[in-house]
Amino acid sequence: MVEMNAGEGLLTVLGRKLQGTYEDDKRERLEQETEWLRDLRQYTGEHPPEMKFEENQSQAFVRLTRVKVKAMDARLGELASPTVTDGWDIAPTSVPTLPPEAMEALKAAFAAQVLSEAVEATKENLAVFLEEAVKVYAAEAAKRMKLYMKDALEEMKFWKLARKVYNSGHVYGLGILKGPLVRDVSETKWEWNGEAEGFDVVTTAKPAPFAEHTSVWDLFADMTAPSLYESDHYFQRHLWSKYTMLKLTATGGFNRIAVAEHIRDHPKGDAEWSSYDRQVLGIGRHDTSATKAAPSKRYEVLEYWGLADGADLAEYGLELDEALQDEVLEINAWMFAKTGVVFKLSLNPLAKNRRPYSFYVPEPEEGKAIGVGIPWVSRDTQGLFNAAVRMAIDNAAPAVRPQYVMDRKVLAGNKDPRNLAPGRIWGAEYELGYTGKPLDMITAPLHTPIFIQLANFFRTLNDEGTGIPAFTHGERGAGVGRTAGGLAMLMGASNLTMKESFKAWDEMMAVFLEALYDWYMQFGEDKAIKGDFAVVVSGANAILARDALIEKLEAFAAATMNPGDIPFVDRYELVKIRAEVLGLPNRVVKSEKDMVAEAAAQQAVINQPQGGDQNVEGTGDGGLPQGGAGGLGTGPNQGSAQVPPPAAVQGP
Repeated sequence: MVEMNAGEGLLTVLGRKLQGTYEDDKRERLEQETEWLRDLRQYTGEHPPEMKFEENQSQAFVRLTRVKVKAMDARLGELASPTVTDGWDIAPTSVPTLPPEAMEALKAAFAAQVLSEAVEATKENLAVFLEEAVKVYAAEAAKRMKLYMKDALEEMKFWKLARKVYNSGHVYGLGILKGPLVRDVSETKWEWNGEAEGFDVVTTAKPAPFAEHTSVWDLFADMTAPSLYESDHYFQRHLWSKYTMLKLTATGGFNRIAVAEHIRDHPKGDAEWSSYDRQVLGIGRHDTSATKAAPSKRYEVLEYWGLADGADLAEYGLELDEALQDEVLEINAWMFAKTGVVFKLSLNPLAKNRRPYSFYVPEPEEGKAIGVGIPWVSRDTQGLFNAAVRMAIDNAAPAVRPQYVMDRKVLAGNKDPRNLAPGRIWGAEYELGYTGKPLDMITAPLHTPIFIQLANFFRTLNDEGTGIPAFTHGERGAGVGRTAGGLAMLMGASNLTMKESFKAWDEMMAVFLEALYDWYMQFGEDKAIKGDFAVVVSGANAILARDALIEKLEAFAAATMNPGDIPFVDRYELVKIRAEVLGLPNRVVKSEKDMVAEAAAQQAVINQPQGGDQNVEGTGDGGLPQGGAGGLGTGPNQGSAQVPPPAAVQGP
């Protein structure tokens, strides 16, 4: 990592320039923030603030959107979970390249074979040997690399982290995964000290990859870019406590003096609520922090990843080679948002100038950097459903509990006229010629069944619009979905509508896993795992293809289970393929050797002579045993004649 140092004033000039870019990004994102707030309210189950209700009007909000999001989360989590399959692999390229020391070791192995007279020392033999040896070496190195990468995913609890990413994607239309970056991990173990005392506790620090979920609210980019990967920069906003600030800047590369001075000048923090902070905190269960004037003792820090002109960096007084001054460079900068003071600046430390962000966009919009989530897709149908439910409630209340009109003059002597207890006696004072009703009942017509029918209609439209049918989240109706086979068919059909989202997840995983591979190539200490490899992600789509194959195998097995097709189908091979596709262990299906041995044992039992006396009472006409043709008598000793095995029965 190349760190660049300059005078405080020069770095402040750079910070001011970055501040201007950040403010532009904030303005461009305002419209998107409005949509995200609507998405969050709809997911949480809150009406938009502009929606007003009359007194005593129902404000019910049935959270259909939340159920759809959770169903999509569960489905993607089930398909992408490592308990089903890794969903990815790493393999050598078609012409792998090995480190020089590895090639020298292979040449030494060839020389050893020459010395042992196992092969003749010719250029042709060397080329053939190296071609095969390189493939074997690279394949073994790729296996070891995958083990390291899988271990890293487990250490960072990746699948717990992934749930936050794809939930964000399904709610907002964007999920952000940050990493892998480098952090030092302490490892404590017992080591032999070489003396009589025995072992000592030794703590060592080693670099390890880590990743984290980044909230959509914290990342700012060029919103005019057709894709977030095409944005020329990213800003990530952090609200840190003083403790977090001091802990982070204790690591290398940070200007501790600049940080200490900023904390001294702002002892109570410098962070302020953004245009969305207070609204986000106020959605859902009430957060008292939303009522505060500003975040409590927090510092607003911006983390910048993006482009900078080498000439501009040199103008700020940074020491750069002349060749770099003519280029556009990838840099990483940390600065205080309020003052623009940059307290860390370096060239991008990651291989291939990678920026540490991967994006999950389940439903992209044409020409836009950010896609749409399930709340946006179901906005109208969710609103229509809630309106029908509220109308049903508002109609049912006056229909079930009538209203009354009371002549207060006639019934003036009665206390608490609202008391309509059964058997109550009312006192009335009528005037001469009074023809009215002292107490009259008004009953509203009941239209609730119509409103419920409307609600069910809108709910069906919601299923159709989102492409997430009700049976995917446990609702079972009449018809084909009531059987296991029928439900499997419905789930297979629903996967077709979700396939694009699964593909988007695989694309994000491909970016992240390739970055993790680059991390080990750059920072990994084990040279035996390094090589020219390619990461292949099959992921959720591979699971869908497997499910489709299972369905076809089951249908084929059932369709060919008839006397006409049985002779033409190798049932043993079919059973083996079904077990293999299901991922069952090999021992589930018997081997051919075991089957031959069992068949021989069964034949031996069949051919074994029967012991004991044959007690047949007699024969009738034609020499058949008494009791009927074929010896199927009804007496205690009748029907004892042996029936030949199926193999001995000859067809016509």
